[in-house]
Amino acid sequence: MILSKQWLSTRVDLSGISDVELAHALTHAGFEVEAIRPLVAVKKVVVGKVLTCVPHPDSDHLSLTQVDVGDEVLAIVCGASNVRAKQTVIVAKVGAQLPALTIKATTVRGQPSFGMLCSYKELGLEEKFIPMDQCEGIATLPDNLVCGMDIVEAMGWDDTIFDISLTPNRANANSLIAMAREVSGILNRELLTVEHELIAYDVDATPLSITSTTSGCTQFCGRIIESVTIAPSPLWLKNRLMAYNIRSVNNVVDISNLVMLETRHPLHFYDRSLLNDDCLGAADGFNGAYTALDELTYTLNEDDVIIVSNEQIVGLGGIIGGENSKIHPTTTSIVIEVAQFDPMRIKATMKRLGIASEAGQRFSKFIDPMTTLATMERATY
Repeated sequence: MILSKQWLSTRVDLSGISDVELAHALTHAGFEVEAIRPLVAVKKVVVGKVLTCVPHPDSDHLSLTQVDVGDEVLAIVCGASNVRAKQTVIVAKVGAQLPALTIKATTVRGQPSFGMLCSYKELGLEEKFIPMDQCEGIATLPDNLVCGMDIVEAMGWDDTIFDISLTPNRANANSLIAMAREVSGILNRELLTVEHELIAYDVDATPLSITSTTSGCTQFCGRIIESVTIAPSPLWLKNRLMAYNIRSVNNVVDISNLVMLETRHPLHFYDRSLLNDDCLGAADGFNGAYTALDELTYTLNEDDVIIVSNEQIVGLGGIIGGENSKIHPTTTSIVIEVAQFDPMRIKATMKRLGIASEAGQRFSKFIDPMTTLATMERATY
């Protein structure tokens, strides 16, 4: 299990507690910490502003730049084809430590260079966490960042990740809220509550029809959210997911993953326009092929719990959603599903189909049925 100290500190008072002290306390309470690591492991890397950028006199692919890093202006030779004047960039100063190298002052074809303009990859970020338009060349940052600011702080990467080995009897602790409660008790520190508004709704007026005709689904809740705009998630949300090794997709899908990590209760979002007559429910007894969100086609049998919209299958219950009902860039109305599934049925389906989704791994263990409505309210908020 992964635990983000930065996120944990929003739920329990960790002031004055070092990483080692927290790891020691967790381990002695039965939550064995196997590793402690920074979210992004770099030193002496800062925000910079490219003041000038001209071609290298002795190269057809290098550029000479003057870069403002707050307390000084550095001459840096850069080989990236996308470097331009007025860009806000990531600068590794002389002495900077990156995952693969240490930066030294050097001379490149007769021109001095006192640092390096960095890509996200050079900071150690996996490709799935890098914006698609910045997978090649140097990284470019928002213009409102302050020159000279440490890049880890500027980007919200100042987080410590704890890799924790959970014993089988403590699967219930696999959530941010549960670990906050545990740490609060272990350290005798105040548990901080996160207040959120409960959104009013009218059950009698909703057009949504919810059903469950299978013993494999003991609770099934749905809610319509209208006037949705699909967009990239804010940086803080992307960073939360990156800490847990989950790729950001968009603001709506990311909410489902964030709430799952926070509460341990998986949930799923559907494009409402792709459902039939606002009907959604759980069923079984189906034999045939079905294409899931991972774009793989699975052969289902009568024991598999499925999510249906009238007679159309739109998901594999508790495991993975369907390709035919996923959130699109043009989605404007969604349906939130929060349900409770039979762990043994989920476990059997995952094993037979060879699926190991985040949702399925949680539903294959006990999920507190009293968290269903609370999870719906949190996701709605």
